[in-house]
Amino acid sequence: MNGDRIAGVIWFVFGTAVFYGSWTMDRLASQNINPLTAPGLLPGLLGLGMMVMALVLISRREIGRAASAIGVAPTEEAGTNWKRLLASWALCIAFAGILLGRGLPFWLLAAGFVFVHILVLEDRHRIEGRSFLRRSIEAALIATATSAAVTYLFQNLFLIRLP
Repeated sequence: MNGDRIAGVIWFVFGTAVFYGSWTMDRLASQNINPLTAPGLLPGLLGLGMMVMALVLISRREIGRAASAIGVAPTEEAGTNWKRLLASWALCIAFAGILLGRGLPFWLLAAGFVFVHILVLEDRHRIEGRSFLRRSIEAALIATATSAAVTYLFQNLFLIRLP
């Protein structure tokens, strides 16, 4: 069993536990609350998401084997790029650990985080023919849409006050 499968099994078990915990959580129906604000809704969705991604991780190798069996050449997997990983960690820590809750509105921080993340981590081989201005505009549009969607989802659907 390789590392991806082991990690996939661990994530699947954890996602199942999160989903089960959210399913058995009190839904506060006796207080006549909106079902979309039930305490276990978001953890349940996250648990399901973890389970789905774990299955993808577990089955990834088998999909590659099936493709090579029918004559499709497998793609080369690049080695782990530690600089990009460290940059991503630094951006996440700066966003969630340092900046969030310190005065700037969530929507602005989220848009800035996504914008910088896209520009720092984009694949250089796929963007060779595009100018920096075009890449920046695309990143700004994606960041704005992501920030608006996340802010709307949490404030209006889950009724969570954001900083």
